[in-house]
Amino acid sequence: MNLALKNKVINFKKVWILVLLFNLLLGYTATFMPQYIISIFLGLVLMFFIITSPEFSYFLVILLSVNQLILIESVMPDPRPFTFKYLDRFHSIDFHIFYILLDIFLSLALISWVLARFSGTRNRYPGTPLDVNIIFFFVWVIFSLSWTPYLSMGLLKITLLFLCFVGFYLSVCIIRTEKMLSIVIGTLITLGMINACLAIYSLRGEQYFEPIFKYGHLTFFIHFNTIPKGRGWGLSFPQTTAYFLNTAVFLTLGVISRVKNKKKVFCIFLIIVLIIGHLSTLSKAGVIGLLAGFLFIILNYKVLKGYFFTSLIVVVVAVMILGYVARIDDIKRTVEGGIGGTVKSGSTSTGPRQIIWKQGFEDLCKNYGLGYGCGKFYLAHSIHFSTLFELGVMGFVLWLALVIKSFWAIRSTLKRSIDSNYEITILSFTAAWISILVFGLFDLFYWDEMLWTFLGISMALLNLVNRSVVIKSA
Repeated sequence: MNLALKNKVINFKKVWILVLLFNLLLGYTATFMPQYIISIFLGLVLMFFIITSPEFSYFLVILLSVNQLILIESVMPDPRPFTFKYLDRFHSIDFHIFYILLDIFLSLALISWVLARFSGTRNRYPGTPLDVNIIFFFVWVIFSLSWTPYLSMGLLKITLLFLCFVGFYLSVCIIRTEKMLSIVIGTLITLGMINACLAIYSLRGEQYFEPIFKYGHLTFFIHFNTIPKGRGWGLSFPQTTAYFLNTAVFLTLGVISRVKNKKKVFCIFLIIVLIIGHLSTLSKAGVIGLLAGFLFIILNYKVLKGYFFTSLIVVVVAVMILGYVARIDDIKRTVEGGIGGTVKSGSTSTGPRQIIWKQGFEDLCKNYGLGYGCGKFYLAHSIHFSTLFELGVMGFVLWLALVIKSFWAIRSTLKRSIDSNYEITILSFTAAWISILVFGLFDLFYWDEMLWTFLGISMALLNLVNRSVVIKSA
C-alpha cells in the first residue's frame, strides 16, 4: 500500500471513530435529555469540524483573538491578590478571566493539528528563525518558578504562555500558501472593521451587561461599552481595540499595492474607518504605535522616500482631523476632556504607571536582577517592563534578543530578490509589528495570545517568500 493511500485509510478510520462517538452522544441525549437535543446537536457538529479540520479550528482562534466581551467572574472572600500596596484603592473582590474562550479554542486547535499529524494528512512544522530564541525564552520563564513567590500563579501563566506559542506554531504550520495567507489577512482586516464600527457606535450607545450563566460564585456574562460616551469599545477594551486596529490599518495598507482602480479607493475608505475607530478609543499608546508604524512605512517605501517631511506632515494632520471626526458630535468635550486631559498626568494613567515602574526598578535591584519570577502578576502596563520586572535582566535580554532576531529575519528576506508585492506585504507586516512593540511600551503583557499569533503569521509570510525565491532560482 503506497503512502498516499495509507494516509487516506488512517484519516478515514479517524473520521469514522468520531462519527460513531457523535451518534452515541446524540442517542444518549435523545434518551435522557431530549430538551437539549438541538443545542447539543449543533454543538457536536461544531466540535466535529473543530477536531477534524485544523484550518477551521485555527480560523476560530483568529476570530476570537480580540474577544474581551465574554468574561467569567469569580467573587472571592478576600481582596484580589494581584494588587499593590501603593494602589489599595484599586482592590476588588472580582476576578475576571478575559481570554478563556481563546485559550479553549487554541487547545482544541492544537488537538486537531496533532490528530492530523498522526493521520499523516498534514506536513510537519517547517521551522522559523525564531525557534531557538523562543525555546530559550520559555525555558527561562519555567526556570523563574524556582524563586517566584506564587507558584500557582506561575503555573497558570506558563500555561497561558504555552498557548501563546501554540498560536505561533499553528500559524507557521497552517499558512503555507499565498491563498491561505490572503484569507488570514482578509479575516484580520474584516475583524478590524467590525471593531472600528463597534468603537464608533459605542460613543453613541449605552452600556450593555447580560449574565449568561451563573453557578455558585461563578458568573458567565457578556459586557460591552462600560464607559458609554467616553472611550470607543470594539470587541474588547479600548486599549486592546486600538492595539488590534493598528494591525488592521497596516495590513490594509499592504493590500492597496496589490489591487487596482476602485479596489484601491475601497481600501483607502477602509483605512479611514479603521483610523476613526482607533482614535475613538483615546488610547495614547495606540496613537504612538500608529504613528511609529507610519514612520517606518515612510522611511522604507520607495515611492515616499523622497517626500519624508511632506508624508509625515500629511499623516499627522490626517490623524488629527480623523480624531475630531470620531467625536464630531461633541468636539468641545473632546478638546477639553480628551486631548487637553491627556496631557495632564492627574487625569490619565501616567501617574500610576510612574509609581509602578519606580517600585519595579527598586524591587529589581533588591533581588539582584532576578525579578519576581513569572508567578508574580506585576501590572506594569508595559510588555517590556513586565518582562523585566517579572523575569529579571536575563529574561529581558532573551526577550530583546527575540525581537531583534525577528527584525533580522525580516531584513534578510527583504535583501533577497523578491516580488514587489511580497516586499510591500512584508513592509506592512513589519509596520504592524513595530506598532505592537511601541504600543507595548505603555501596555500589554508578554503572554498575549494575539501578539504571538501575529508574530507566527509574520514568520509564515517570510517562509512563504523565501520558499518562492528558492523555487524561482531553481
